Amino acid sequence: MMSDFFNGVTFKSLSEASSGFKEFKIGENNAYISKVEEKKSGNGKPMLEITFTNDDGATIRYRISDGDWKLSMLKGLCLAFDITLGEINTNKWIGKWGIVVCKAGEPYNGKVYNEVHYVKPDTDKMPTDAPTQSAPKSQGDSSDSFDNFDDDIPF
Repeated sequence: MMSDFFNGVTFKSLSEASSGFKEFKIGENNAYISKVEEKKSGNGKPMLEITFTNDDGATIRYRISDGDWKLSMLKGLCLAFDITLGEINTNKWIGKWGIVVCKAGEPYNGKVYNEVHYVKPDTDKMPTDAPTQSAPKSQGDSSDSFDNFDDDIPF
């Protein structure tokens, strides 16, 4: 006797079913910030856990712990996702888009899951009137010579 649970379950329906697990691909992924939580790291330090989501519904977490790299990682996140520097209201971060660059993570329970390597701005979506950095001058350009450098630096 078949139970109600198995109504509609066939070989074909099972073989065509999604695995349910969606993962960010290795390389660049367009994504938005869908969640930001303040937590404690494994060693008890304050930490932010940022969840990125892509158009396919895949999610991946990025953690910034209190430590040596905290400020540079926060600055990189702000620049990559167009968050005002110093904005601590993380609710204003939700919905911001940028690029999440992933790499293969360390094996866990016999499987390797991708992890966030770094984040970067989506240069294709940057305004065309954004200031650009000019190319460095060649060494032969005398208009920027150190011989005419006028400062009180002791070396």
